[in-house]
Amino acid sequence: MRPEHAAIVRETYAALAPRAGVLVDRFYARLFAARPEIRGLFQVNLAKQAQHLSAALALIVRNIDRLDMLEEPLRELGARHVAYGVLNDHYPDFREAMMGALRETAGPLWSAPAESAWGAALVAVTQAMLRGAAQVAFEAARAIAGDQPGTRLFRVAEPEKPKTVVVRLGEGTSGVSPLDETR
Repeated sequence: MRPEHAAIVRETYAALAPRAGVLVDRFYARLFAARPEIRGLFQVNLAKQAQHLSAALALIVRNIDRLDMLEEPLRELGARHVAYGVLNDHYPDFREAMMGALRETAGPLWSAPAESAWGAALVAVTQAMLRGAAQVAFEAARAIAGDQPGTRLFRVAEPEKPKTVVVRLGEGTSGVSPLDETR
């Protein structure tokens, strides 16, 4: 993260922190309005989940200029979210809902530099989480396929949008990627 972005994130969060509850409520309202089916993923008390999100935001802001230190915990968080039913295509909705909530809660304090800085921060955070989710997918595919080198296609059952995932197993080439089914 660029130092000027980190400074802007810290400044805007300092102004928003006293209204963290409002920020988080607006985030969930926006997220559930955009993707009502996501509401079903929250089996826990939403007030408790809101406290967790507020604490996570504070932790991220405190370490905004050292996000590399949060890489492993964010990857683990992404892996846990797979178990909750969070899909990769939920992450852009998360970012958009959070950006909208930040914008709305900040009101006249919001600026183009704040938009850019928070956008970069949220992309960095969600990319780390997605790396954790990808690792879970890779490990699951490897458990199914064994250690035999080669490329395998797996259908991932998702409501209304099944996806194909390509798993490559082999020395130096192992990894998971979505298959572009438009070709």
